[in-house]
Amino acid sequence: MKPRVLHVIAGLGIGGAEMALFRLVASSRGGDYSHAVVALTSGGAMQQRFDEAGIELVEFDFKRAPISQFFRLIALMRQRRPDIVQTWMYHADLLGGVAAWLTGNRNVIWGVHSTSVRSGGTSGFTRVVQRLCA
Repeated sequence: MKPRVLHVIAGLGIGGAEMALFRLVASSRGGDYSHAVVALTSGGAMQQRFDEAGIELVEFDFKRAPISQFFRLIALMRQRRPDIVQTWMYHADLLGGVAAWLTGNRNVIWGVHSTSVRSGGTSGFTRVVQRLCA
């Protein structure tokens, strides 16, 4: 059985992390790993590309119902039992990392793709999330 990788990303807008995730998963099809993607927010310009490529995608609505969606993420991780959880960007690093830890998965890879770590280009909430992830 192939090792299962569950990728957790904040959303599927057009950006560097989203493109990197798409290229990684699309180019790995039929390879040594099984991939599924969880988007913490639904929609986004990249959603159609994931769908057209046949990439397994599960969308959440963390903006509307963060607490219930967090428990849904935990339930999904318990059900799927991924071998590796790879998170992309700060919000997904925090939420996906904590959910993985709560389900007993210690194989977590965090990914931060940003040039605004120290710049004023981030919101106050994102700066709090950055501190929690540090």
